Amino acid sequence: MLRGTAALGAALLIAGCTAQPGPGDWTLEPITMRFANGESTDFAFGMHELAADGRGGFWAVSGTTWLHVDADGETRDVLVAEPDTLLGTVDHIAAYRSDTLVVAFGGAGIAHDASDAGAASGIRPPSLGVLDTTTRQIRTIPTPFMQDPHVLFARVLDLAVHDETAFLALQQVAATPGSEPTLDIFKVPLDGTLATVLHSEAFVPDLPQEVLDAPVVSITTGADGTIFVATLAEQFALDAAGAELWRDSQTVKRPIVAAGPDGSTLWWGGGAQASSAPFVLVGGSADARRTIEGHTDCTDSFRKDALTLRTAESTYPLPFLCGANAATWVDDAWIIAIGGEGDGVLVRVTPPQK
Repeated sequence: MLRGTAALGAALLIAGCTAQPGPGDWTLEPITMRFANGESTDFAFGMHELAADGRGGFWAVSGTTWLHVDADGETRDVLVAEPDTLLGTVDHIAAYRSDTLVVAFGGAGIAHDASDAGAASGIRPPSLGVLDTTTRQIRTIPTPFMQDPHVLFARVLDLAVHDETAFLALQQVAATPGSEPTLDIFKVPLDGTLATVLHSEAFVPDLPQEVLDAPVVSITTGADGTIFVATLAEQFALDAAGAELWRDSQTVKRPIVAAGPDGSTLWWGGGAQASSAPFVLVGGSADARRTIEGHTDCTDSFRKDALTLRTAESTYPLPFLCGANAATWVDDAWIIAIGGEGDGVLVRVTPPQK
């Protein structure tokens, strides 16, 4: 058992401990992946996209590898998509209905000029689709706004879904000479009706050539339709009509925000802060536990982005899982992905009982 204390990063590891987490503890539990050949592991490769499956389980994606874990923690599906197929070129996923995800393509960015090197290389242009995870078929959502000839460059940054609407964050550069990049958040009805721009602002990180694979924006939606946005320099919230509710500055290597059903949100960014939030690490292999322990004080994690819980009342630093890859709420807990190639762990994080 690993229990966080008032001093950030200070922890006690008790071998063979059988005590259960108390009602005031955060509980961290590595998720075991069980495969069809009978093998199982909780220590493999880092996942970079997570979404609930609508049945208490979740999907996790890393590159062309898709993992489905059900509500009982059993691995229901592991597939490796061919890189030249639609499924193999998905950049972002978001929960929609049971057994259905909304997926986005175009995370590498592409110019609308067909002679552009990116287009010539076969990079898929920005687009949306609805994936039936049972048949593995993708229904394309009409998005003519993403092939606007007045836009020189477009790149999908992230995707979120609320009810029957997708919210798509794009980095765009207008074709007008001297135009600067913008962050545009589109409201896209999933029935194919007209999409609208919900929010637009100048976007300082002009990174289409320099950091094609680095996430620079994360968006999610709350149960009430609030849209939360994290960038390299800021975090802010919009209401369902696009009006700004609040905005704070931040410094982060990989922006991540995830929303819970009660309106609370998890954010990664900034350095580690002192925290009195108690937590307990239960179960898991020695390798998985060692990886989780290395992310408790932001010293051993590849990225030093610290975790913060934000509620309607206040903001609370949390002393675990620095430098995460992705996070989402599933059923009654957060699912958080940490680690990279060879040391990735999926962690189920259950909040204290209220």
